[in-house]
Amino acid sequence: MCRYAHVAKLLSTVEPYVTLWTTINDFYNSYSVWMNGAFWKLSPEQVEADAADAYRKLFKLTKVFSAGAGGEARQLPLAVAEEGRAKVSAFQAYTPLIAAVCNPGLRERHWAATAEIVGLEIKQDEVWSDAGCMLGARWPAHACCSRTSAHH
Repeated sequence: MCRYAHVAKLLSTVEPYVTLWTTINDFYNSYSVWMNGAFWKLSPEQVEADAADAYRKLFKLTKVFSAGAGGEARQLPLAVAEEGRAKVSAFQAYTPLIAAVCNPGLRERHWAATAEIVGLEIKQDEVWSDAGCMLGARWPAHACCSRTSAHH
C-alpha cells in the first residue's frame, strides 16, 4: 500500500503541469484551426466554449502555481499560465465577431452592409476564407456586428 500512496502523490504533483501543457497545446491547436480554417465552417458556440474552458483552467492553474495550497510559488509555470490566460483572453474579445460572421443566416445583403461599414470588399472565397484574415483586417469588434444586425 505504501508504494501506491507514493504513486498517488507523484500523480498529484505532476497533474497541474500536465493540465498546463494540454490546455495550452489544445488552445493553440484550436486557435490555428479557428484563425486559418474557413470561417463559415466554424461553430461559434464551440469556439466560445473551448476558449472559456481554456481560460477557466488557466485561471485555476495560476492559483495553483502562485503558492496555492500552502506550497511555494513556481515562477516558470506561473508565467506560462499567465501568458496563456492573457492570450486566451485577448482571443475571447473576438468571439462576438466570430459569432456574427459565422451566422448561417447571413445573406448577401448582410455582407454588403458589413463591407460598407468596414470599408472593405468581403467575399466568401479563398482570399476571405479564414477568420484570421477578417480579424487581421482590424474590423471594429462590436461596431460591425451591431450595425449589421440592424440591417435585417
